[in-house]
Amino acid sequence: RCLSDWSSDVCSSDLGGLSLIGEFYYPDSGVRERIGYLAGASGQLELRHGLALEPDAIYKPLRSSFGQYNGFTVLSWDFPVLAKYHVAKLGRAPFVEAGPSFRVAGNLNGYNPSHYGVTVGAGAETVTRGLRLSTALRYTRWAKDGYPYSLPPGVNHDYERTNVNAVELIFGIGF
Repeated sequence: RCLSDWSSDVCSSDLGGLSLIGEFYYPDSGVRERIGYLAGASGQLELRHGLALEPDAIYKPLRSSFGQYNGFTVLSWDFPVLAKYHVAKLGRAPFVEAGPSFRVAGNLNGYNPSHYGVTVGAGAETVTRGLRLSTALRYTRWAKDGYPYSLPPGVNHDYERTNVNAVELIFGIGF
């Protein structure tokens, strides 16, 4: 079961949250970051007592602007696949989680965010009046960005335009 008073080994939740640090890497360029939101869905499959597998699908637009009116967005979907360990089953269930993350992006606007990384996090879950509520703080370390344009064979690049570090506060609710 997801928690001791849940009736199923499979659970699902809706997710929402905030990206706590900037998504773009621009030293001295004049680019302004906007606080990012995220929304998505989560599933959880209990593998054994206290240990679960949690795949998520999270829509996370990366938003920024040059000056006052030149805003742009790179659309992304993140897919973390996390092993989740519940430390205790006492009313509130604290947990730790870790696993690989995958990302697809569209509306690139000259960017090519990395497509894979590693995520770790910690949080707590509880059941109240038939609702499963969770809060987590997650850190993802993304690999280096791809180059947004095709390069001739044998040409290397050192291209970093999005932040390789992501810190997110995530809220979940399940029925």
